[in-house]
Amino acid sequence: MISKFGKSNAFKNRNAGFQANPIYLYEIDRRVETANWLKQDIQQLHNKSKKYPIVLVSASSAQ
Repeated sequence: MISKFGKSNAFKNRNAGFQANPIYLYEIDRRVETANWLKQDIQQLHNKSKKYPIVLVSASSAQ
């Protein structure tokens, strides 16, 4: 489930009547957090690349 902040939360996906192994739920939560961190890192890199674009210079034009 996607929360109102756009991040997934594994614990909100469970049906109240479903009893799962807590270790399994913990593992799911860790994976969700990792995915969210990676998404944030990618977004930060994307924003930096907009601010500081990389200009490629070929060897022939550098002379």
